[in-house]
Amino acid sequence: MSENAVSKEQLDSLQNNAKQAAELILKTVENGEFIHVVSHLDADGLAAAGIIGKALARLGAFFRIRIERWLDEKVASSVAADKPALIIFADFGSGNLD
Repeated sequence: MSENAVSKEQLDSLQNNAKQAAELILKTVENGEFIHVVSHLDADGLAAAGIIGKALARLGAFFRIRIERWLDEKVASSVAADKPALIIFADFGSGNLD
């Protein structure tokens, strides 16, 4: 196996985590709770926010999308102040953390 290869255990873990995330999103939507999506202001961040937003809209979710240049304490505090039941962060890599 090459050094960049992904093991079966890693794939199984990813699949399990994705399933848990999907179940949490569905439960939040079914409960009529507010979801806040926060994504990065670049091409792939906008695309990610659009895809997530379309999926949430199809589920009938109550949500808001917020686009930011970077993720910092001010943004996190502002998002938390809305008291969402669930926050989804998209496309904020470790290089965006302050």
